Amino acid sequence: MAPVNPSAPPQPAPRTLAEAIRAMDERGLVTLMLARPDLAQPRPASLAELVERASSPVSAGMAVDRLDTWQRAVAEALAAQPEPTTARGLAAQLDADTSAVQAALDTLVARALAWRTNTRTGTVLLTRAAAHAFGPHPAGLAAPSPMPLTDASIDALFADLPADQRTIVDKLVWQPVGRLRHAQRPITTTNASTPSEHLVAKKVLRPISDDQVVLAREVSLRLRGGRLFAEPVATRPAPLPPAEPTPVRANAALGTANEALELFTDLVEDIIAQPPRVLATGGLGRREFKQLAAHRNETSVALLLALARQAQLIAPQGLGWLATPAFDRWAQQPAWQQWRDLVRAWTHLDRWPSVDADPLAPQGQRPIVGVRRALLAELRHAPSGTAVDAPLLAARSGWRHPTWDPQLIAEAARHFVTEATTLGVLALGRTSHLLEADEDPGFPEPTHQFVVQADLSAMPVGPLQVAVRRRLDLLTDRERGTRRFTPTSIRRALDHGFTADQVIDWLTSHSLTPLPQPLTYLVGDVARQHGQIQVMPAAAVVTIADPAVLEALLRSPQAGLLGLTKVGPQAVVTQGDVAEVVEALQAMGHAPVAKSANGEQVHAPRPRRASHAAAPVTEPEPPGRDQVEMLARQLLQPDPVAAADDLVGALQSALASGDWVEVTHVDAHGRPQTDRVRVLGVSGGQVRIVRKASAPLNLSVARVVRVAPG
Repeated sequence: MAPVNPSAPPQPAPRTLAEAIRAMDERGLVTLMLARPDLAQPRPASLAELVERASSPVSAGMAVDRLDTWQRAVAEALAAQPEPTTARGLAAQLDADTSAVQAALDTLVARALAWRTNTRTGTVLLTRAAAHAFGPHPAGLAAPSPMPLTDASIDALFADLPADQRTIVDKLVWQPVGRLRHAQRPITTTNASTPSEHLVAKKVLRPISDDQVVLAREVSLRLRGGRLFAEPVATRPAPLPPAEPTPVRANAALGTANEALELFTDLVEDIIAQPPRVLATGGLGRREFKQLAAHRNETSVALLLALARQAQLIAPQGLGWLATPAFDRWAQQPAWQQWRDLVRAWTHLDRWPSVDADPLAPQGQRPIVGVRRALLAELRHAPSGTAVDAPLLAARSGWRHPTWDPQLIAEAARHFVTEATTLGVLALGRTSHLLEADEDPGFPEPTHQFVVQADLSAMPVGPLQVAVRRRLDLLTDRERGTRRFTPTSIRRALDHGFTADQVIDWLTSHSLTPLPQPLTYLVGDVARQHGQIQVMPAAAVVTIADPAVLEALLRSPQAGLLGLTKVGPQAVVTQGDVAEVVEALQAMGHAPVAKSANGEQVHAPRPRRASHAAAPVTEPEPPGRDQVEMLARQLLQPDPVAAADDLVGALQSALASGDWVEVTHVDAHGRPQTDRVRVLGVSGGQVRIVRKASAPLNLSVARVVRVAPG
């Protein structure tokens, strides 16, 4: 690194925002693009393009909207200044600490919303594009008057101002624009007839259009006592209460999160077992939702259904909602990873699921994603064990996003707290350790065991392994959240090809308790009846082992509907297909077995899966730090053609004007040197310059690195 010359003149302050951005180093550009992602996405081709984008009112407006309440107040105060000002000057008008103002100014400069016009005095000027975001009267102040009133004349004027005129002025102190017909006509104290006209004649009000007047800037400031805002602006968000992490709260969070996973898996398994109908609009019907939510918390069910759709674990196909192959992969993961996947989907959820709205509606509201992320960021700011409620979240988020509707934030915070509690992100009213965890915080390992009780119910002792869970779902029916062995469920297992001995052996190997005798009797009874009737395609041939059962079937009212005809002592034929006949016989209380044309048993088909799930619309992720750092390095690479063109243009302008300018060039040893010169000619890659009291000299344009006003 070359030694620093202590006698070298200080680097001059940038004259424009473009110069300020071009003067940034890699770290400054990275900070700028991380704070203003639209500058990096789409990728700018050059630093000049980034400068142009940063100078646009649209980009500056988005950057202003990202400021917190204090930063925005300082930016508006800066917009209200007629000329560059310092942190000390703004602190007096904001009634705030100078260090807090300086920190906000540093942020504005780092985000290219302002630049320092004088590095020695520290004066700062807001960009025109950023000032545009605050309208024509920032901080409720008019532009400086052409001939402003003095403080003494204002005090004297208001000492005996009539009450009707004072009432008008008081209304305009913080909102300066008022209405007055024909305001721009000549008005004097002799022809004024209304209180507003008298105020115009006294120069307290100034006309700005034919029907509008504005309270003079100096009058507003005098009546405000020099303040820019009616109420003090908070420099920080509402404080968080002290954290109190305890093992009890940690265990409660884990328990709640595990319950959410259990309920989520149950819901998707219910969808697999009986796919709910898809509405014509693409959502879920009210009746189908009520069936899925039966004997469950409807608010939790609505949230988890929305998460299943967001994570693409369920999708509409044909007439029904089906699980996707992604659900099978999700179910094979450890519980910790399953929970993280759901939370990741939660951060992108574009709706507030509730019992009053369709959780699977195809269209959400994209702005909700930004609000949800902002609220989640507040939770991440709070250490584990911090008491958090909806009002506190709304207050802190509202301070960070002052342009958002406070009522909408308050409502969103209420929904958010409910959802966070359902997922275990909040537990017992406090933040849990789950959000901070980088590794499995202790989710229970899946087990293969359960308890079979005397009332023919099966009670898992923890989260079940996927294969065990699905086999148990096959063997049991759900009754108000309880798995229970029934004739229908046992028959379903036999339909899948299991024998009675296989059912008993499997239950024995996984039950922590001996199988109750009523269960073994139930399995045996159902197995004895199972297959007494066999259906084969003829259209369909039904064979019945027991002649008495055959005769009873022929005498039944349903025989005519099926078109049964006896063709032998143990056989009848029907015109229906095999599946229809099996379903009809099951409805009559029989346990038929479907067989193929060659007499082999046809097992129940595997549940269908949706072939694909449409990816939900999500907010684009901002570029990461690694991407921005690489982009900053590329943008800082010199563009020889552009740089040479800029310098030649500056030298030619100096030649045309004849003004003295400061030219920085490097000598033969690469050391920079700045001289105050007058340009005499530019041609052939050479510039002819002259210094005061020196002879003219020729300098290669390639050695010139900077041209600035002298």
